[in-house]
Amino acid sequence: MKDPRRWLMVAGAAVILPLALVYEWRRPKLKAPHSECLSHPDCLSDERCYVVPASDGFATSGRCRDTCSESLQCAAGFECAEVADADQHVIPTEHPKAGSARQKICVPLGKQ
Repeated sequence: MKDPRRWLMVAGAAVILPLALVYEWRRPKLKAPHSECLSHPDCLSDERCYVVPASDGFATSGRCRDTCSESLQCAAGFECAEVADADQHVIPTEHPKAGSARQKICVPLGKQ
């Protein structure tokens, strides 16, 4: 006769596994400052997703950047620059898809 404890283990695993997966899916993800991003929600609340779009039109990842009003607020090697709001991220103002809304973020020196 088979061991009845085996069925108990299988039934327990069948219940616990889906619960663990749902918990992992719903758990808030910790975000690191200045991480890679595709849109603003990927960044911390005081950062914006800065993307330099590819010339072929495909989506490219960007970097979360701090907002600023002047360059003194930026870390060494960064400057406060005006960028264009492009729905879910910000892009360089000279890009053809740049909208009229503007924001200021910290970008690497000479890289806007």
